Formats: sequence, C-alpha cells, structure tokens
Amino acid sequence: MPVRTTYAAGDPCWIDRISARPETAEAFYAALFGWTYAEEGGYRTARLAGELVAGFGSAPGPLESWTVYLAAKDVDATAARIAGLGGRVVLGPVDAGPNGRLLLATDPAGTLTGCWQGARARGVVLADETGAARGYELRVPDPSAVAGFYRGLGAHPTAGDGPGGSFRIVQDRSAPPHWLVYFGVDSPIASAGAALLAGARPVGPGAGGRVVLRDAGGARFGLSAAAPLPAEPDTYAGPPRNIRIPAKN
Repeated sequence: MPVRTTYAAGDPCWIDRISARPETAEAFYAALFGWTYAEEGGYRTARLAGELVAGFGSAPGPLESWTVYLAAKDVDATAARIAGLGGRVVLGPVDAGPNGRLLLATDPAGTLTGCWQGARARGVVLADETGAARGYELRVPDPSAVAGFYRGLGAHPTAGDGPGGSFRIVQDRSAPPHWLVYFGVDSPIASAGAALLAGARPVGPGAGGRVVLRDAGGARFGLSAAAPLPAEPDTYAGPPRNIRIPAKN
C-alpha cells in the first residue's frame, strides 16, 4: 500500500473538498471509494484503510471544486511572494490547530490553491492506491499565464504522474479555472458507472482511459487506473462519448 510521509516544497500534498453541502459530497465518496470520516474541530478528514486521503469542510461558494494544497517550507514567506507573482491571498496564513499553517490564494487565472506548512512531514498519506489521489491537473484557459506563478512557489508543473510529485497544467476553456484530482481505480469505466449511480454526471473522457465526472455536489474529479499514467494531450478532449448511465433497478 503506497504511502507518502514527506513532500518537497511545491509538491501537491493535500486535497480538500469545501462545499455548501459537505454531507452530500462525503456520502458520494464514501459510496464510491469506501472512505470513512472523522471530525477534527469543524473539519472532517477522510481515511481509506485507516490512512489519510482528503479533507472536507463547509463553506458557501460559487464554485464547487476540489482544492489542492502545495507544500511550503514557510507559508508566511510564501504569502509575501504571491502578489508579486500575480496572485492574491484570500485567507491566512492561519494556524490549523497543532498540525501546521495554511493559506488560500488565487493564481493569475483565478484558481483557488492552498499552501500548507505542516508541523509534521505528512499530508495525503495514502497515494497511488485504488480510492486515493492518483494525479493532479490544473485546468485553465491559458497555461502560460499561470506557469510562472507556480514555479515561483517552488512547484514544477510537468507531465508527472505521482501525487506529491509534479502536476500538469492543461488548457481547458470549457469551465472556470479549477484543479482536477484524479483518483485511482481498478477500472475507470466500471467505476464511472458506479459513480453515475451514486449521483455523478459525466463531463468527458481523457487519454489513456481516464474519465472526468462531476460528483454529487457538482465538483469535477477524475478516475484513472491505479497504474502508471500514460501521456495525455495538453488540451481538454471534449464531451464524453463512451460512458453509458447504468439502468437503476
């Protein structure tokens, strides 16, 4: 069972799903992946096989989406650099209990991104496993407009395939700028069928058998085989053509 306990500066190290209806999102991912939840001071952590995989919280907002947090050695120093890189700090830096400090910022395209300075070298612990984060894409209309921002935060956006490693910046003009988190599954098509039965809606296919959907709360997420990811074009492929909604009994 692959686990991660250390993250270099700029690596994706945590994900959370903040929603106006977190209970809907939690129930959806519990049904799809078997996640369990624990309360931690108004924030709920998701676990798979006892290991951390994500967080959930409640807040109103115009866009339902997953937020990706990048590891930071000094989140206060990171906050001081963001404006000069074309971004804007919208929350923090603030303490997150004894676990560390965080901030939320928007990049030059308006994508909400977090930075996390952990008190311990831990973030998403379970990775590259069925039901856990498998890879990350930042989807924006113009990748060149945001690449410098993330490099300025110490990130290395490339065609990487590991959570906690590099991430991809993909051109996507079909939706507002957002992070797309891919979760590992044994069969993306079969899991897409299960997701549709649980309340998901199809968005589009990806290269190499990936599937992109909206969860029951409206946030986009991806399904990818829990094996090495193949190369993918740098533009969004369009609407789905090969997913059928299974009939409900």
